[in-house]
Amino acid sequence: MARFGSGLWNRFRWLMVIAMTLLMVESAPAETIPTTPMLRLEGGMHTAIIRRLAVDGRGKIAATVSDDKTLRIWSLPDGKAIKTLRIPIGTANDGKLFAVALSPDGRLVAVGGWTGWDWEKKTTIYLLDVLTGKMVRRIGRLPNTINHLAFSPNGVFLAVAMARDNGIRIYRVQDGMQMVSDENYYDQTYWLNFDKAGQLVTTSYDGFIRLYDSSGILLRHRKFDNGKEPFSAVFSPDGASIAVGFRNSSQVEVLESRSLKTSFLPDIKGIDKKLQSVAWSKDGKYLFAAGLYQAGELRAIRRWENGGKGSFQDTPVSSDIIMDMAATPDGGLLFASGDPNLGRLDETGKLTFKHERPQADFRNMKELFRWSSDGHTFEFTYDTDRSTITRFSLDSMTLEHNSASREDLKPPLRTFNGVQVQGLKDRQGVFINNIGLPLKKMEHPSTYTIFPDGSHVLLGTNFSLRLYTKNGAELWEVPIPTQCWNVAVSQNGKVGMAAFGDGTIRWYQMQQGKEVLAFFPHNDRQRWILWNPLGYFTSSSKGDELLGWHLNQGLDNAALFYPLGQFQSRYKNPLETLRLLREVEGKSQ
Repeated sequence: MARFGSGLWNRFRWLMVIAMTLLMVESAPAETIPTTPMLRLEGGMHTAIIRRLAVDGRGKIAATVSDDKTLRIWSLPDGKAIKTLRIPIGTANDGKLFAVALSPDGRLVAVGGWTGWDWEKKTTIYLLDVLTGKMVRRIGRLPNTINHLAFSPNGVFLAVAMARDNGIRIYRVQDGMQMVSDENYYDQTYWLNFDKAGQLVTTSYDGFIRLYDSSGILLRHRKFDNGKEPFSAVFSPDGASIAVGFRNSSQVEVLESRSLKTSFLPDIKGIDKKLQSVAWSKDGKYLFAAGLYQAGELRAIRRWENGGKGSFQDTPVSSDIIMDMAATPDGGLLFASGDPNLGRLDETGKLTFKHERPQADFRNMKELFRWSSDGHTFEFTYDTDRSTITRFSLDSMTLEHNSASREDLKPPLRTFNGVQVQGLKDRQGVFINNIGLPLKKMEHPSTYTIFPDGSHVLLGTNFSLRLYTKNGAELWEVPIPTQCWNVAVSQNGKVGMAAFGDGTIRWYQMQQGKEVLAFFPHNDRQRWILWNPLGYFTSSSKGDELLGWHLNQGLDNAALFYPLGQFQSRYKNPLETLRLLREVEGKSQ
């Protein structure tokens, strides 16, 4: 492995690094990046899982990134939204952000994930100026998606953890030059963390934790027993200890940082689900861990006293997995979850603020997702507890709450004589009449409906909508904004409807799978917006704030965003909003 300390390069290595850097910053053809405006939701908060968060060295701001392709900046300790920054994105998965890091002084933010792949077939890290929102630099041509980012304590270097077996790299922030590369990893790398002296610890699902010195030399590594797969690893504030959380274990381990030997095991009494994310308080007094562990009805954060050796306190905070945590200098703890939620605990463990999802949660709707035969009137629930049934009508453009379900509205059709769909629950493959359906790697089916005449099956996954004949022949596959939770089909089979994880319900023509209409009800139960792909819309009062046009500005610039309300004099038109749907139905306005 190359070292990045000054005076350690020989001439050959120096020339090789220059050559590699020139390749990394090489621009892809501009015409490959989408240049047409794209409609994107804007609910004031993330609308998809928050993958990572970061806090600057002073504890004044935080940054969060999400599958919704936005980077959001928040003030601390009050948690007020400051701004939303946007990078170049594609029409499918490109632009989903999995990693974020703030420079110690809070001036720069680095983000990465599924970024740039669509047009370069390599991945890009974007560095943006927090104050202006402008892109400062991009570091490109990485071999796979970016799972984690971390600035060195002096802000000079940026460490990168990558997917699959691509390991880690370290870049110089000033010019994007690669200083270190270690590809001797054998599985996913999801975490890296610097101590105050510049040492770096990394984790990988290959079972190893690795420790590097401040010049990037591998000092030692350790493989955990019993097939444990380390997910996170964080130095204690004094650098003497490393807390480790695992993807497949509820037991957190605290290691002696010099030897990587286990020092002690915090008390996990009552925990039977994984605690993959760990964090220390700024003074090292408390150790935190969270993940899928649930106390009562909510996922909880466990806090141990005495640096992890003492008694514990559980604080329930989220209905979904807790993805990341970061301490603040005032003794608080910031957390982010899959709901999505962003919240903060103070030094006593009390919740001081919590930003909740702006969208309805369709995960547990099931048979309460009900439609009229033409798909113009439908019922849904906002929450997984299914306590409130809401109805919306395309004909009257009205939203009704707590109404009794109408008998003429029917749930998705799951059974039909001669058509059998199997395999959705066990993730061992999905079958139609015993015919296996080929899906993409990491693609998981989540819902389906059978056409009213039994001729076809509409399948929703985490990546796509797919239409099959009853004999298992695929007719089309289209990308979707996020996880599909429910699908339905009109009585005549011309139109399909789908409910997604971003809180939208969308209509598709069944001939080719093209989207013709979309609906977003805000979780405040008042605002909503209905729109078509051409940008025509109708909405409730202030509903036009919930959607806007994302416009890429090339590879080396941050993207722009224009709220749809700026164009309402031209595009707010109920008749035009429904025109594409009417055309599919064979009706005129």
